Amino acid sequence: MNGYAKYLPGLAVVDFPTGQIVVVELAGHVGLIQSLICTCKLHDIDPYVYLTDVLQRVSQHPAKDVADLTPRRWKHLFADNPLKSPLL
Repeated sequence: MNGYAKYLPGLAVVDFPTGQIVVVELAGHVGLIQSLICTCKLHDIDPYVYLTDVLQRVSQHPAKDVADLTPRRWKHLFADNPLKSPLL
């Protein structure tokens, strides 16, 4: 493994037992999740309920209507009957 890769800001280096090394860019993903959570709170949406619903709905929702899954539009379209996690 490149010794410098361990210390690059915003990257996580995952070293699997198989010897496979994966470098994951974290900052962008964390920022996206934080933005969604803050947007949910601004619209009086429980972020857990929103994310649980959207993560299940995204695979069956038409790509052309992806804007429906933003917190503001989701609240009007799906908040009254959100999908729930089968794990709970």
